[in-house]
Amino acid sequence: NTFTKLQILPIDMFDKKGNFIEHFSSVKECVSKYNNLSASQISRVLKNIIKSHKGYVFKYTKQNNDIV
Repeated sequence: NTFTKLQILPIDMFDKKGNFIEHFSSVKECVSKYNNLSASQISRVLKNIIKSHKGYVFKYTKQNNDIV
């Protein structure tokens, strides 16, 4: 379920040059802090459908114990 993924998976925010900006515990947390960002658009960046959203790049946080 995509909606659940947006609530529980941690993500990292970068600028277009790849510089780390901020870590979020979920897409939901990111959108609540940055009201101009859209959860659906961030989700599209995470799925590599689009490259960036409002000048930001988003990636799922890589955790060493994850099997991805």
